[in-house]
Amino acid sequence: MGKIRQSLLVLKILFFAILIGMIIPAAFGIYLFYTSGLSSNDTLKDIFQFAIPLLAISCVLASKLIFKKRLFEMDKDQPLLAKLDVYKSAFIFRCAILEAPAFLSIVALFLTGDVINLIVLGVILVIYGMQYPSSDKVLDALPLNDEEVRLIREEQS
Repeated sequence: MGKIRQSLLVLKILFFAILIGMIIPAAFGIYLFYTSGLSSNDTLKDIFQFAIPLLAISCVLASKLIFKKRLFEMDKDQPLLAKLDVYKSAFIFRCAILEAPAFLSIVALFLTGDVINLIVLGVILVIYGMQYPSSDKVLDALPLNDEEVRLIREEQS
């Protein structure tokens, strides 16, 4: 397996590992809340009702801006594998930023039982799912010359 193909495979594995790392705690938190019969905390509910959606919006925007900034600052003359490493680093950072409001939504759901937290979690998961690192997205995001584009396309076929 070529180094380019391996690098793209690592991105996909990381994507699914982080996704599973969000889904399992979410399912566990939802199950625990709805089966435990705990009462909700109205004071926390009032705070989280605005804080969670605001944090989620902020993190979605920040993840996009920081991802693009990291790729923009990349040295366009470095080798392809180095560019893929920069992309991988930016992608992991983007995923981590998106992961934060997802986990906070799970905790807030458990503490308050407010459905808005479940909705925010669902939206974050959908947005995260849209970040799947396909080779086309990598080609679009990175400043590649024709030879590098050809190498990536050959590795994928």
